[in-house]
Amino acid sequence: MGEGAMGVGTEPVIKPSRRAARLRAAGRVLIVLAGLVPVVAGFLLFVRTYDVTVAYRTAPVCGTSAAGAGADCLRLESGRVVRKKVDTDRENDLSSYKLVVVRETAGGDEYDVGEPFFQDVEVGTAIDVGVWKGEVVQISYRGHRAVKPQLPWLPVLGVALLIGVGSAAVVHGLHRSREGLRDVVQVGSIVFTVGSFAGSLVLIGAFQWSFPVTITVAVLAWLSTVAACAVVGRLSFGPARACA
Repeated sequence: MGEGAMGVGTEPVIKPSRRAARLRAAGRVLIVLAGLVPVVAGFLLFVRTYDVTVAYRTAPVCGTSAAGAGADCLRLESGRVVRKKVDTDRENDLSSYKLVVVRETAGGDEYDVGEPFFQDVEVGTAIDVGVWKGEVVQISYRGHRAVKPQLPWLPVLGVALLIGVGSAAVVHGLHRSREGLRDVVQVGSIVFTVGSFAGSLVLIGAFQWSFPVTITVAVLAWLSTVAACAVVGRLSFGPARACA
């Protein structure tokens, strides 16, 4: 009778082990959320860097009706081919084609072009040079176009640091073991930082795909790497070995 009366209206007693497990789970969630903050900031900087570096492709040409007053536009300058070069790799039977072009407001510069572009111009040929925010971004001639890769080192370094540190925290938060915290922060952050830096340079500076393709590849690459590190880390019982 007494025991029944005491049981009415009382809350179930949570064993210390269950309480500790719940606290650890809550802590892991907080670690993941905290890690996602710099990751999101890194991707936002990635998008901004892409826009600054590749936005010229959709920008209006200066002096046309599409170019509004004060808006960024692609300025076309007149250039002239002053030299043609062919570099041949005999071992791999490969050739690269280069044009040295002098533009009206600056000295000569060298551009990598495709073979059709190379064959259709001669020394002295006038071509169009596209200038975006003071930097040459492309040359073109009668339907041929060659892009000059832009390498935004400092912004990409910022992207890599933000995503690298945040991703290491996310992977640690996804791992149930508390062991290896120092290792996962050190090794994981290095792996994600280097990967983000190299990947960003390739996607933004070299490939210059459309924005939907670029951001999709970047996000999928990040998700795949995080998932792989988390799964391998659980199987190996050590988050440090997951990304080593």
